[in-house]
Amino acid sequence: DAIRQRIEHPVFGYTKAPDDLSVQVARHLEQEFSWKIEKEWLVWLPGVVPGLSASCRAVGKPGDEVIACPPVYHHILDVVQPAEKKLVAVPLKQNATAWEYNFPAIERALSARSKLMLVCSPHNPVGKVFTRSELERICELSASKNMVIVSDEIHCELVLDKNKQHIPLAVACPDYAQNVITLMSPSKTFNLAGMNCSFAIIQNKSLRRKFVDACEGVLPMVPVFSYTAALAAYQHGDEWRRQLNDYLFSNYQYLEKELRPIKGLQLTTLEATYLAWINTEKLGLSDPQKFFEDAGIGLSSGNEFGSDWSHYVRLNFACPRSMLEQGVLRIKQALNQRQGTSRASFN
Repeated sequence: DAIRQRIEHPVFGYTKAPDDLSVQVARHLEQEFSWKIEKEWLVWLPGVVPGLSASCRAVGKPGDEVIACPPVYHHILDVVQPAEKKLVAVPLKQNATAWEYNFPAIERALSARSKLMLVCSPHNPVGKVFTRSELERICELSASKNMVIVSDEIHCELVLDKNKQHIPLAVACPDYAQNVITLMSPSKTFNLAGMNCSFAIIQNKSLRRKFVDACEGVLPMVPVFSYTAALAAYQHGDEWRRQLNDYLFSNYQYLEKELRPIKGLQLTTLEATYLAWINTEKLGLSDPQKFFEDAGIGLSSGNEFGSDWSHYVRLNFACPRSMLEQGVLRIKQALNQRQGTSRASFN
């Protein structure tokens, strides 16, 4: 309705973010995360990925090092080299129940050239909601080298485990907030990815200026209808979002019930996002993504999230239950056919 109403206005030219949108974003952040921000901290972007890229260009000099912890959203890894920086990958570690940062390994990896750390919180693809103490440790390590932290928090509203709560990194570490670039967007939560409207929150005026300079002449402006859609989402979408998270959690529970009994598949316990991270190593597949795609199931390959994760696949369950059920059925049928067992063995 908001877009339809905006179309009635005859001018579709360049525009700036409406003041109402900044007010709504500030209201949303305070209401959801107890984070009070100033309007001038906001930098509007045509996407979180351009924000990651701009951050890499804004901080440090050519040859400086950027810390990232795979498996992680592939654009976090991909934006480093084009910015003439060196990626230092420090993999997450997996304990008996969850994935976590390998803090001793991060500390060993830091050097005089370490200028930036790229964080994904909540984490894509492992679906983890980081605790305050974990975020504080990240800031402590970054402070030892006076690094800037870029926190991709695009899934911040999609916490499915009701016992968990997303904490923006700048809120968890207020004393280090001057060194934090936070990236957010309504795109994942409200299914507006094609609208290209995101924002950075940068408290430090000097850092914000460098970030804006890195965007100039490289990033396009946010389209006028994208601002309209974002404003409508933040103004009127709270109840819809609550119902969405309930639906997504129900889908995850269904997926967990159906996949956990399948021998050879290991489903990572998920706390946030709508992305299931599945270990297929015990199946002995040379290319799990291709195997399932040939059976009619489109999953993301673990290779996208770092070179050592080829035995993983990522399943997007933000879909109607009927589609998810069809996907699960095809997974079972493909494995039944491969293993030469009856379908009943998975039921």
